[in-house]
Amino acid sequence: MSDNPKPKPIQILEEKLDRLQRQRALETRVEEQMRLDAVIEDTQQQLVKAHQRLAISVFSIFGKKLAMGVGIFSGVAGGYFAYQQWVQLPLLPEMVAIPSGAFVMGCLEPRDLVKGIVKRCFEHEKHLAKPIEVRGFQLSSTEITFFQWDACVAEGGCNGYTPADHGWGRGSHPVINVSWLDTKDYLRWLSSKTGKRYRLPTEIEWEYAARAGEWEKNAYSWGSEPPACDSNAKNGARFDGAQGKSCSIEGKESGTAKVASYKPNAYGLYDMHGNVWEWCADPYIEYGKQVNTLVNPEQTAYVLRGGSWVRGAEMLRSAYRYTAWASERSDGVGFRVALDIE
Repeated sequence: MSDNPKPKPIQILEEKLDRLQRQRALETRVEEQMRLDAVIEDTQQQLVKAHQRLAISVFSIFGKKLAMGVGIFSGVAGGYFAYQQWVQLPLLPEMVAIPSGAFVMGCLEPRDLVKGIVKRCFEHEKHLAKPIEVRGFQLSSTEITFFQWDACVAEGGCNGYTPADHGWGRGSHPVINVSWLDTKDYLRWLSSKTGKRYRLPTEIEWEYAARAGEWEKNAYSWGSEPPACDSNAKNGARFDGAQGKSCSIEGKESGTAKVASYKPNAYGLYDMHGNVWEWCADPYIEYGKQVNTLVNPEQTAYVLRGGSWVRGAEMLRSAYRYTAWASERSDGVGFRVALDIE
């Protein structure tokens, strides 16, 4: 990321919001608490609109049509790179090539056990113990960010939906409060802008990428050590820590971290463990059972993987499965995107 300062209007609003939240935490008078709550909510809305105005200005300066495959705005040579230095955030997801291969999916003992935390595999994460072939594909290096989502909204996409960030930050924080159905709106917009067919990863692809070539021996992509609230550690992750509370970031214990705050795995993927749960393309079914292809997506539960800032170490393991209804939104759920390799 560039060390250039944030755009001034956003910087001012973020500083104002931080002051208000600190003041609210210390206030004991009920009437004043209510007044501050109203001012905080108004400031948060101003910050959302400032990010959206920024996205609109980027499109108007550099052109609305994105050049396919090269990550720059058409009509302006090097425009994307100038844009990155200005706002510090990539508009397009940065994609990583995941090589073809095979792995044994699901929880195996002792591979997926964690000393002092996981003593046996959960029934719902046990899979047939035979290798699965995986064709190479591309996966975004980070979870989709608020800035990337707000750009979609600013362009008239994403059904005009602006998810709440709860004051934890927009910009390079992962977008949250998005349902499986919401992700489809973003994927349509992104595909129309680039001419590429973006999609959610399958559950098989997600676990294969999370294990990053170390599927034979490790519960996590870094090894079998439990995650740590340390951005410099190889096992660093944003999660519900050993003390029964979330990792503290800038004195705040609740909420997401900016994407890529911790070290990537061997494939160059950030936050595959922790920060936010990630939607997969698959309906949630027991391993070994067939999917009902006639089911209504809106009445279906889909797979979530990776754990989140509000969950413990056992749920961050590569094998762990979770689920939510297609229309469900949560402050611990986001997504990343995939592409086929043509």
